[in-house]
Amino acid sequence: MPHIHFDEEDADAAMDEAPPEAAAPAPQASTSGRKETYAGAGPAMMVPSRTIYTTLGKVEDPDYVFDICTNHEQSAMAASLSTHIVKVYHPASGDFLGQFQGHTDTIHELGFPEPASPHFLVSCSSDGTVREWDLRSFSQVGQYACGPGHELESFSFGGPGENMVAGAGREVVLLWDRRTHAGMGAFEESHMEQVTQVRFHPIHPNKLLSSSVDGLVCVFETGGTLDDEDCMETVLPVNTSVSSFGFYGPQAENVWCLTNIETMSLWNWAEGAQLADFPETRELASRQWQGPPIDYLIQCEYDPSTSQLDLVAGTQDGAVGVFTVDQSNRCSDAAVPRGSLRPAKEVYHGAHESVVRAFCRIREGQSSGLIWTGGEDRKMVGWARGPGDVRPQPAGSSDLVMRTSGPSRRHSPY
Repeated sequence: MPHIHFDEEDADAAMDEAPPEAAAPAPQASTSGRKETYAGAGPAMMVPSRTIYTTLGKVEDPDYVFDICTNHEQSAMAASLSTHIVKVYHPASGDFLGQFQGHTDTIHELGFPEPASPHFLVSCSSDGTVREWDLRSFSQVGQYACGPGHELESFSFGGPGENMVAGAGREVVLLWDRRTHAGMGAFEESHMEQVTQVRFHPIHPNKLLSSSVDGLVCVFETGGTLDDEDCMETVLPVNTSVSSFGFYGPQAENVWCLTNIETMSLWNWAEGAQLADFPETRELASRQWQGPPIDYLIQCEYDPSTSQLDLVAGTQDGAVGVFTVDQSNRCSDAAVPRGSLRPAKEVYHGAHESVVRAFCRIREGQSSGLIWTGGEDRKMVGWARGPGDVRPQPAGSSDLVMRTSGPSRRHSPY
């Protein structure tokens, strides 16, 4: 796999100066006994085709990749790093396009909220701000700020007329007016601990859902007076600290919830009804592939073309599996139906060396159906489908860095 070698002070000019022979060979998958355990498992074996080394930091203290997202037309891919910087690449080639610097603390979430504005990127941070960026000028063009002590872990655009921004603060859901960037109100009594995620519904934009460390997912109607008592419609009692959630189903009528103890549950958000519980999710996934035990859950994906919900999960050594969620074999006599997972449909192995935090799929027909992952080993890796040994393609990025391998460090994924 081609890499460009340069010192930190020469980073900006490295792409112009690096000769072709500076390219390093592609890293090979591990030759330990673990590698053979994936063979014959039946899933699609994904092949690393591009690697971006995101860091200019020390090998013994590498930058993490926290989040990766792409715009609607797949012309730009943004990644947030533990250095509080957002870097932007072309998703097909891995070419470095530019970066944004402004946040002063951990960036928790990135997104391109407007399909019609592919240049419009938004991020939120523990520094208490939601920031808007323009890829055309690589500059900040807007900001929403909350009071001292709030760590914003999530944001969402929606509400009446799509003119509202929601932020996940400390024990509070904050609301701003997009047109003026002024505060509109807050839901202050619904959660007792840090709010971890907020999402406006994709079809019913006045509906806002929020999750929290307190184990609740709350459903609000934002079309009227913005106070807890009038706006609260439903509560989903997950009863375990919720790390993330997302919509799924033909009308986005359901939500999946992942927790900070690595479990999953499925709910109908309008009725507040639990559809399935997965109390030992890691164990379920571990039994459905021939790799090492699953250590953590990354996210879920919903594919409307197949109506399938998939769970993405990983290991401390950087392997990732994708497992289809199966509700067809639920035990009907259980108080809460128990769900199951099907055997791994995709396996990503042999490129990352540590915890994978980000997983971003670029759909088939767009940028060759690549999948990008990012982790605690300072790497972003682009994957393509096998079979066989695929020769990696150049990623002509001025941001590619090749460094000597150092001691491996393992970290909790959350």
